[in-house]
Amino acid sequence: MAAFAEATRILFRIIQTTHHLQNTAVSGGRTTSPATLQKKMQELATLVRPASPTDNTMVKLAGNALNWLHTCMQILEEHYLENLGHLTKKLENIHLSNWPEAFQLQDILSRLASRDAVVQELREELEGYKETGARQASLVGTLRERLQDAEQDAGILASSKSCLDASLQELANENRELKRRALELDRQSQEYLSGWNKTKQEASDTKQAYQEFVSKLATSLLVDLGGRKDPLDLIVSQVDALCQRSEGQRVKTHTLEENVEALEVECRASRETVMRLVAEVSRERGVASTHAKKVESLRQVRRTIYCGQCSDAINYLKLS
Repeated sequence: MAAFAEATRILFRIIQTTHHLQNTAVSGGRTTSPATLQKKMQELATLVRPASPTDNTMVKLAGNALNWLHTCMQILEEHYLENLGHLTKKLENIHLSNWPEAFQLQDILSRLASRDAVVQELREELEGYKETGARQASLVGTLRERLQDAEQDAGILASSKSCLDASLQELANENRELKRRALELDRQSQEYLSGWNKTKQEASDTKQAYQEFVSKLATSLLVDLGGRKDPLDLIVSQVDALCQRSEGQRVKTHTLEENVEALEVECRASRETVMRLVAEVSRERGVASTHAKKVESLRQVRRTIYCGQCSDAINYLKLS
């Protein structure tokens, strides 16, 4: 009798497990789920209420709840399959002689359990429908509030549209001004780039001219650069030496100039003496010329007087 009771309990648990397995099995393509899990899924879908939700957010939340339901169904299916295997092994270890009576009793018990389960599911579905109606009523109120908020937002948007248009016009003007400044800056940058290239070319030409100048200067100074990295130091040292020599030559030249100036002073004094003598000679010549003219005049007077006397004498002789 104890074995029969144990077998009955195991059979009841097998039937109960099979019933729950049929309600939760998802591997066979079952699309419905128990009302309790449906209720919990709906609660989970509405548990998170973000501020200003979008349709995409609500769809993601509903998908998350549906994923939770599917995972729970898989866990329950694995649990009932494993439990059914253990119960079957226990039933195989029990030896009974009155199997027909046991199965009839188990059939009656399973029917009662199925009826109770169906009644419980119907009750749960009814509770779910009530809660769904309450949630829908709450959702309708929320949608009405959102509609009012949307109407207020539409009024605010309509009132701010003119301000936005003015701002857009100002931004367009600023954009045109920025474009003009950008073009001006681009033109200036092109000019600066051209000037920089020109300066670079001039620097290159200056460097080349400098190198040629250094080479010519070294050639003129008879300096062997000998592949020096900085030949200017050697040239500067040579130029310093030449400057020192030039300073010595300048001192000598200054001394010679002083001597020349002294000689020029002496020559100038001699020239002045000669000029004075020449002036005196010229003056004496003038005096001599004056005296010669006076002598010639006296000679002419004397000649005139002599001729007059001769003429008077001749006339006197003629008269006598």
